[in-house]
Amino acid sequence: MSDYTSEEEAILNEIYATRHVTGIKDLGLLGKTKELEENLQGWNDAYEDLEAEVAELQDKNFALEKEVTELRTNLRDESKVNARELAELRVELQRAHQIITTMISKYQPKPRKSRVAPATDPVAVPDSSLPSPGTSESTT
Repeated sequence: MSDYTSEEEAILNEIYATRHVTGIKDLGLLGKTKELEENLQGWNDAYEDLEAEVAELQDKNFALEKEVTELRTNLRDESKVNARELAELRVELQRAHQIITTMISKYQPKPRKSRVAPATDPVAVPDSSLPSPGTSESTT
């Protein structure tokens, strides 16, 4: 026989039943908690991967910005050099133009003077009667 009355036994049975159900619920909550912790760890791992990828992209971005700055500097320097070279070429072109113009004017054939009097000239004056260049006629 039992040390408990039927009423006490009923209460104990109810407590055991409740404890059993609570235990099952506790096991379910533990399982769910473990599942959530695993999910959280997965999210943390993914976040760390993304942080690493962001850091890598920032490094690449920094390197590209540095390269762009270097290219801009080189472009400015080359532009200055090209402008100087262009100015030098313009000066050379002007000199060449002056030389060519001088040579053309120096070696261009001059119109010849006619030695024969034109046919329409009524009186041909002999060359000896003309004053020579550089002398003036004197009236003596």
